[in-house]
Amino acid sequence: LKEIIDPPNYIFDYAYSDFDKSNPNLNLTYDKENNKNSAIVPSISVAMVSQRWSTEDDPVLRDYGGGAIRGGPEVFNPNGFRADGKSEPVYFGDTYKKSYLKYQNYADSQYTKYAFWAEDQDPQKDKLVENPYLKIENWEVVLKDLTGQENQDLEMKTENIHDGFSDALDHNFQAKLKYYAKERRIVKLTGLADSAYELMYFDGSKWIKFAQGNPGNGHFTAFWDVGRLCGKYTVLLKTLHNIASQDIYIGDLVYCRSSDPENRRVTSAYKRAELQFNKDSFKEDQFSSVTPVSMTEIYIRNKPIIKTHGPIVELMPSPITFVSSVKPSLKFLYTADDLKEGYGIAISSNDWKNNTQDLTIHQVTANGDLQIVDDQKKYSENDPNTGSQYFVFEAALDHFSDYALLNGKFQLSAPIVYADRYITNKDSVTIYGTAEPDSVVTVYVKEENVVPEIENAEPYEARQNADVQGNFRFEGVRLKREGENYLFVTSHLAGNKDIRTYSDLTIVEDTIPPSVEASANLYAFSPNGDGKYDSVDYMVKTNEKASIYLGPLMPGSQGALFNEEISAEPNIEYKINWAENNVRIYQPGTTTNWTQIEERALPSTYPDGEYLTTVYAIDRAGNISENIINKTIVDTKPPVIQKLAADPNPFTPNDDQVKDTTTFNYEFSEPAYVTLKVNRDDGALFRKYEGPTEKFSYPTSWNRDVQSQVPSSGDWTWDGRGSRNELIGGEYAYLIAAEDWVGNTVSSESKTIVVDRAPSLIPYAFAEPDPFSPVNPENSYTEIKYYLGRDNLNVSVSIQGEGSSEIKSLVRNEVQNKGEHSARWYGDFASGYSGPTAIKNQYRVGDGSYEFNVFAQDPDGGQPANVTNTVLVDNTPPNIVAKPVQVDYTSKKAALEYNIPENASVEVEVYAEDGSLITTLVTAEAKSPGDYSLEYDFTSETENIGKKYFKIIAVDRAKNIAEKITETFAIVANEFQISNHYVSPSTFTPNGDGLTDLTTLKYIISGGVPDYIVNIDIQTQTGSTIKTLVNDEPQSAGTYSYSWDGYNDSKQLTSDGYYQYAITVKDKLGAEIGAQGSIIVVSTRPTVNASIDPAIFSPNGDNSKDTATITYSIAYPVAYITGEALVKLEVLNASSEAVWSKIFNNTAGTYSYEYSGE
Repeated sequence: LKEIIDPPNYIFDYAYSDFDKSNPNLNLTYDKENNKNSAIVPSISVAMVSQRWSTEDDPVLRDYGGGAIRGGPEVFNPNGFRADGKSEPVYFGDTYKKSYLKYQNYADSQYTKYAFWAEDQDPQKDKLVENPYLKIENWEVVLKDLTGQENQDLEMKTENIHDGFSDALDHNFQAKLKYYAKERRIVKLTGLADSAYELMYFDGSKWIKFAQGNPGNGHFTAFWDVGRLCGKYTVLLKTLHNIASQDIYIGDLVYCRSSDPENRRVTSAYKRAELQFNKDSFKEDQFSSVTPVSMTEIYIRNKPIIKTHGPIVELMPSPITFVSSVKPSLKFLYTADDLKEGYGIAISSNDWKNNTQDLTIHQVTANGDLQIVDDQKKYSENDPNTGSQYFVFEAALDHFSDYALLNGKFQLSAPIVYADRYITNKDSVTIYGTAEPDSVVTVYVKEENVVPEIENAEPYEARQNADVQGNFRFEGVRLKREGENYLFVTSHLAGNKDIRTYSDLTIVEDTIPPSVEASANLYAFSPNGDGKYDSVDYMVKTNEKASIYLGPLMPGSQGALFNEEISAEPNIEYKINWAENNVRIYQPGTTTNWTQIEERALPSTYPDGEYLTTVYAIDRAGNISENIINKTIVDTKPPVIQKLAADPNPFTPNDDQVKDTTTFNYEFSEPAYVTLKVNRDDGALFRKYEGPTEKFSYPTSWNRDVQSQVPSSGDWTWDGRGSRNELIGGEYAYLIAAEDWVGNTVSSESKTIVVDRAPSLIPYAFAEPDPFSPVNPENSYTEIKYYLGRDNLNVSVSIQGEGSSEIKSLVRNEVQNKGEHSARWYGDFASGYSGPTAIKNQYRVGDGSYEFNVFAQDPDGGQPANVTNTVLVDNTPPNIVAKPVQVDYTSKKAALEYNIPENASVEVEVYAEDGSLITTLVTAEAKSPGDYSLEYDFTSETENIGKKYFKIIAVDRAKNIAEKITETFAIVANEFQISNHYVSPSTFTPNGDGLTDLTTLKYIISGGVPDYIVNIDIQTQTGSTIKTLVNDEPQSAGTYSYSWDGYNDSKQLTSDGYYQYAITVKDKLGAEIGAQGSIIVVSTRPTVNASIDPAIFSPNGDNSKDTATITYSIAYPVAYITGEALVKLEVLNASSEAVWSKIFNNTAGTYSYEYSGE
């Protein structure tokens, strides 16, 4: 003090007191410089005068907390159930220190407004003291759940905010658990999405969507209520371009063999219901859950109507049962406040058992019955946190189900209810059934499927007491509307309305008749077993669940041939197949187009004629549709040939305009499709004509009836030539065959036609097949076929080359008689042939068009005949070019584009990565040269979801086969894969010459769950690792590349040979994939040697040493390098300047060059 005030000398002793120690900013002024005897004047800054303050004035809270202390999430009852039903105290100062203290800055003039101070104004100490400038009088608290919404399970009462302490560091609050809390459990999901997304999970039978959104920055946060789930669930993230999945486990894991009971205890979210398992309750570790639910959430049909007292708990996994020795126990934990609020029971520590003697644990069965659980007990426990009692109601369970603690003991079965009609076109029904004897039974009729609000005195339709056997019956229960009416039948014991059971049923009032559709694929057919139009298909469907009836009436009032009934689902098309001896009914199949569901036999015979087929439908309410009537003609009789003749006969096709052609005229009893054949005298087909007679048509369109089956005629004019335009002359046999509109056939006897013309020696010559492929075993030869017009002719047949040189003689001066002959050529050639040969077989000619010559001469004289023609040799398969496969994951289609260079038959198939065929997209279709595209729709793929590839197979006209396999593609967008992996160059030479001394490995990783652990090794062909390029390196999805210089891990240059790279990748879930590829290493440098002889020469033209011979040799590892080396020879002058150079392409070996000096 002396240092501060410097007292005058006459003061020998002094004392002081701090009269306002709560304010360190008290100013004490003393004018010691001018007057040491002046008074000490206390003062306080104007800024320190009392002002209103809230957390919004705290600059840290304003900037980082939105003007409030935001804490959490906090765990309710982290150490077990509390007897006061409250959370452990949450201190405002602790939350402030944890979240905001680090942002304080005491150089800021606003530091006096901090809610709490750092000790010594040093936030690094991480300790709080009270702000001496503040006196905090009250706090306002809002409780929110993980989603940011107001918490529905907890409440904040004013009396539970403890802000009366003088030191603000002692201020705290306690959250109170609501009596009717649902105890929600929320899972927070975060991730990346490049577009609008959906989140869904698979519940074992279907995908259920629980969140969606469109994140602007690519990051999303979503919340999932998992309160009633237990076990393993697959969660799917679906965007416009990608799909990702993640397995999530829900529930508490029960460690079945653990000796610690805590490892075998499962609690509800707020710990007021719990299961304690025996060590042998499960055979293996198991997820389990205890979830409070309301009665409306329970998945059973008939449910008790209970004034709920406390939680009804749903135990999972269900169904599951336990034997007596390993039964788990279920506990309900109640505070004194809970018992008072829920049951109206006031208790003390002495009388609580007596006052709660009627509280009993009941099971809700799958049928909606209430049953009392055996082996129940109740006891109290002291809460070590509060010292107060809480109360436990416990029962051993032999199976999992739904359980409730009710005030009373009830054995109440749900009523069993029936109706005389569940679908009716009347406005009332009769309801009957059984319930508990003498119980009160009430019927409610509602337009919505909502349980009656009995406590609100909802109006009912009828009420009566069940008789002593439990029977009840309500006549004339009126329905409320067209469509679905929801009937609820409740039952309760007389004198106790609080506990009820009920059953529900739906009655449909339907006064609207169904509509029906029917059509036939044929308007006439011939059920005679000849394989042509033997049956007719009727396609029928109705707009609602109904019975469809079909019955064809036989001609002449003979009654119905059959009456068929189909129990039809709405808007499903069914097929009725009427064949010769039976009627079959089909419905759409799952693995095939149609599945047969019924078959009915028909009479062995029934008449031809016009059948009137009636189709109608009757729905389940008895309403009848309008009739649809169609005509169907049964025709099993073949047409009759009424006329067949050729005129003129004979005829003379010599171009003199007189009888140059003949006309075949024919007539049948009905329109028909005609085939007329002209055969040579040796029986071989010479010419054929096909075509319809007048007014012919097939029975696929309705254009005539039975009365229109009238005679029909036709004709064909023939010029005497064969199918190859050859004109031979002579006597021919002709006959006609015809089939009517439903395939009934008739054929004629053979007749004779004479072509009056002297034949030439060789009327025709051709090659068959044309083209052919001598190197293809399936089509390795062609036959030169020719016809001789006379007997005893000298014949030669040969294949001709350039300049009429003979490639191969097939027939040489043989004597042959009249008729067709053939000579086979395998594409081979005679010695001395110097033309092109096939790459695959040097003993066969190469591709091209080859001329053949057929020569014939009559030994008795006359002009010889010489006929030439060509045949095409094609040894080369078509070169198929396929573009990279494009996959559209949004529309679930893979697009293929390919090109074929010539006419070919093409197949396109889709294979799984293991080589198994999945489907054929194109089957043996004839394609001309050009570009083609197609799509593979994998929308319905559920089993084959791995990688796939296309295979294109093309067969040209010479039967050469080419196959093209595309790269594999994934049909799941996020499939874990290594793609586009390769090395460049694939053959490299790490010999230090600066050329291809390195090779680079590139690859792409995608899918799975990043980050990944990646290893890359260089291996020998036997799998031994010689070089590790990457070792356990973390990588994310993307493209990577690494170079290799050819050295092994011992830093030695690798020897020449074949090697492979091996990439292995493991994702976060432990899934592992790999990829390999080949590398050729050539470390050995090429060697060159050269010499010149003579070393001195004189290129002066005197014929003496005018040239010098340069001899050189090159060597390189031909086992690994194919092709030719680039060789450069140079002649240098004394200044080392090139005066001459020459470049060659040579394989390994020794060569010489004569250098003339020019």
